[in-house]
Amino acid sequence: MKKTLQFLLTTLIIGTHLSAKDYYIYCATESEDEVALIRFDGKTAHVEKRIPVGVWPVEIEGPHGITVSPDGSYWYLSMAHGLPYGHLYKYKTGTDELIDRVELGLFPATMGISNATGLLYIVNFNLHGGHTDKSTVSIVDPDEMIEIDRVETGIMPHGSRLLNNGLKHYSVAMMSGTLYEIDAMTMQLNRTLSTAPMKKMNKHSGHNMKMKSGAKMDHKMPPEKPTWV
Repeated sequence: MKKTLQFLLTTLIIGTHLSAKDYYIYCATESEDEVALIRFDGKTAHVEKRIPVGVWPVEIEGPHGITVSPDGSYWYLSMAHGLPYGHLYKYKTGTDELIDRVELGLFPATMGISNATGLLYIVNFNLHGGHTDKSTVSIVDPDEMIEIDRVETGIMPHGSRLLNNGLKHYSVAMMSGTLYEIDAMTMQLNRTLSTAPMKKMNKHSGHNMKMKSGAKMDHKMPPEKPTWV
């Protein structure tokens, strides 16, 4: 019995040692124009490398969104600030050398890669725009680094999430609280959904829905201001 327990304990220790694995994470620092390569060994995070990014030596370009290609060969970074438009940068993993960049819309932010199309979907947050100006989602071919389409969504879109199968893309407009669904294959806007809490209707609600001729609709910004999907 003692030998059996000793064997099991030894096997557990060896198995734990063999299963230990380092995980690497790229982390963007928006205020420093820098990306850190972080290694996590299962217990502690270590900064392995600090990578200067951007092309302007004396201006902050504002790295915002970051993601890695499915095969791990490249990583992509959105740079929000521009004159006036921001850019998407492509870097090689391992060497972390700049490969290419492409101009996008106003203040490009979060992004995601579709498993179905292989394309990148990047929201143009337009942080410094007005609270009535609709913005877009840029769709980029990451191999050729070409913007192939822009889909208009809402005011200050943020968050960029795709289904696991890559067929639908979602982002949310911060200033209207509207969730937008884009068909990744057709690049068309499919559906919208309000994220605001449902309001209870009272006996006067039916009358309030009727508007007098010439009356203006109320477009107050919701208090929620969602930013992630």
